[in-house]
Parts: sequence; C-alpha cells; structure tokens
Amino acid sequence: MRFVLVNFNVSVEKDVLDRACCAATHIGVTCANWVTIAKHYWDFTMTKYTPNSVLASWVKEFHLCGDFPNQVKIMFDGHAENDDGTEDTSQFCYAVFVHKDSGQEDFMFPEHEGVRWISHRPDEEVCYSVWVNEEGDCDVISDGETNLDIKLFEKIIVDIERRYQEG
Repeated sequence: MRFVLVNFNVSVEKDVLDRACCAATHIGVTCANWVTIAKHYWDFTMTKYTPNSVLASWVKEFHLCGDFPNQVKIMFDGHAENDDGTEDTSQFCYAVFVHKDSGQEDFMFPEHEGVRWISHRPDEEVCYSVWVNEEGDCDVISDGETNLDIKLFEKIIVDIERRYQEG
C-alpha cells in the first residue's frame, strides 16, 4: 500500500509511514505533525546513511516527538540570537552526545554531571551541535568535539541507525 502526500509530491510506503508515526498517538501529535514526520522519514530513507544525515534524523525526531535512541543523548542547547542580540525562538540548537561504547548492543548512555549545563567528557564521547528551524530543517554545524578518533564515532552513528532501521 502506498500513500501519496500531495503537499510534498512523494509517495510513502505504508511501513515507512507506520514507523514515522509510531509514537505519535501516544503523545498526541497532531495530524499536521504526522505528515511532517512522514516526510522526514521519507527524506531520510532516500539518503545514504551518513553520520550527518543520521544526526539530522535523530534531532528532527527528538524535536518533533522527544524520542531518540538509548545509545545517545540529545539535549536542547538554546536558541539562536538575532542580529540585535535578542533570542530567536524559531531556531533551536541541540547537543548530540555519542559515547565510545554507544555501538554496543544493549548500551545505555551514562548520566552526565550537571543539571542545566552538561559536563562534556571528550575522552569518552563526542558532542555534535545541530540546529533546527521551525520547518524542521537541520544543519549539523560541528564536526564533533572529542579527544578520540572521530571516524570511530561516525561508524558508531551509522551502525546504530542501521540496526534501528533493520529492526
């Protein structure tokens, strides 16, 4: 079965739509957000698994539903600033943490120290900054802050997403 999303001029396989809307009924997501989530999943399935596309996918899902894989931690990190120095509440920044052990099958992300601001552990994890606007467009703005080999984290990110998509 295929659904045609007229607003986006794409068709979506039923299982993609089902996955996209998996948590929506539990948290009261509106019909308009269902379409946004479905579009996000369609866009993601049409791209190659790259660390940036996976990070963007996770942050979009977190931004819309508050959900993300247990192997990572995503936190709101503030809003953008307008030219006059005021807060731009239409631009959201998220910090995405991936631990060096995140690729292990049943890994649960360890708690960070701190309440409002997180104490980053560059000897154990990487932190990416990802911006999202009100339309859900994402931009990964950092190459990842860590003292470890970034290639290790790029592989872990893609492996986590592949396991999720295949499962």
